[in-house]
Amino acid sequence: MRTLRGQSPIKAKAAPQEKSTDAVAAQVLRARRGDRAAEEWIAHRAYAAGLRLATFSLGDSNLAQDVGQEVAIRVLRGLPKLRDAGRFDAWTYRICAAEVKRAAKKRKRHDWHPYEAVEHELQVEAAFPESLSERDWLARALAQLSERQRLVLGLHYVYGLNDKEIATAIRSRRGTVRSLLSRALARLRDQAKTEESSGGREAAVGPITKEAVR
Repeated sequence: MRTLRGQSPIKAKAAPQEKSTDAVAAQVLRARRGDRAAEEWIAHRAYAAGLRLATFSLGDSNLAQDVGQEVAIRVLRGLPKLRDAGRFDAWTYRICAAEVKRAAKKRKRHDWHPYEAVEHELQVEAAFPESLSERDWLARALAQLSERQRLVLGLHYVYGLNDKEIATAIRSRRGTVRSLLSRALARLRDQAKTEESSGGREAAVGPITKEAVR
């Protein structure tokens, strides 16, 4: 795993994701001026973003940490070229998506045991359908989806992005994103019903709402 400036791997908990856009932009501007504290804050925020998406999309804790490190490194290196400091998070999410896709390709060359022991590390927004939020079941179900389906689900439910923002992050069309989201949620619902009928879950997944693919 690569580290920043020879330091130990960054810890995600040091990156508060609830900062307002103006507050984040202020940190970006300070980091550009060489403020070391601001640089560290930016690195932690980027690492946390990469870690959360990779954990959800890849189901591998070690690989997710590597993704977080790569995202942080790319963000710090590219910060001087970021034209609009207020777009920092959107820019970071594009980098996160790219690094997750690259890690997924790399993983194919090695043995992979998806979503083993990551149930309690999965982080989703409150908007995630309640009946899909049991993390032990969610981990098993996500392993059955395609990599692209997991990625768009992660961008939507981990970051709270809408279809237009996801399309920008993965450089795809909105229609493609909507299709991926709809199919992924439908498949999760089908798997939930299967588990319920076999005694694996207590309640069926509710209907997919328009908010899920807005």
